[in-house]
Amino acid sequence: MLKRDPRSVLWTDLDLTSRARVLVAFLRRVEEVLDSDLEWLLYRFGSVEALAEYVQAAWPERIDDPPAGLVYTIEQVAIRQEVQPSTIRRRIQRGKLLAFQHERRWVMPAAQFDDRTWPSEYYPLVRAEAGMDGAPPLELALWLNRVDPRTGIRPADRIAQLERENLSTRMPLSWEFRIVHPPWGEDTPEWMAERKALKLARNLRQAMEGRTWYELEREAQLPLGTVLGVWALSPKIDLTVVAKLERVLNRRLWPTDEEIALDRSDQDADREDEGA
Repeated sequence: MLKRDPRSVLWTDLDLTSRARVLVAFLRRVEEVLDSDLEWLLYRFGSVEALAEYVQAAWPERIDDPPAGLVYTIEQVAIRQEVQPSTIRRRIQRGKLLAFQHERRWVMPAAQFDDRTWPSEYYPLVRAEAGMDGAPPLELALWLNRVDPRTGIRPADRIAQLERENLSTRMPLSWEFRIVHPPWGEDTPEWMAERKALKLARNLRQAMEGRTWYELEREAQLPLGTVLGVWALSPKIDLTVVAKLERVLNRRLWPTDEEIALDRSDQDADREDEGA
């Protein structure tokens, strides 16, 4: 068990108004975790209990001695990434994930993950900028929660800031379950259609280069709903719409078979890591 910080506040210490505020913040956080995809997630997990376990695993614990900040357990990360704890341990051993031992168990700094507990692409960038590559795990955990004199903020906050700024380019949660766990099986026309739609949506978001959806609507002279339909993986993709968007953005959007194959190679590599 983690030791309680004497400065911390228990639920029973709060007045009713403060409790209400905490509950409102809690419910908002639940909405973020579910990502407005409750129906699909229930289908994916098969039961309310399994979904509840997945949501509960999103809340990190806090370590104040030493001041390592928010951390996840190996079991929490395994639940969120839908792999076995042994897979997470192997990734730690290979240096793919940061973990350190605290009170006879391994914990993982939360700052290295995005808000869905997947590895943040910005953690290694911020770490490299600070010249911390190769530092011992505990030293890295403490560094993440120490104010950097160059930036005036903690590296953990810098990573979170970058995540928020680039949230719009991230894959919606429902896409991950549809693509990583296709209910109809792989190597089927339906699976290939999903992969192609996903790549098309990613290509569109990357090609926008700072444009808003409304600006793209005006430039392409297309209804906003039609444009967003491409981004939202509409099952009926109009090639005429794609052609108009390609002309406006001056970039190819329709994915090639080579791009789809490359995406699959990356996914196969991840599976080999899980099954090792």
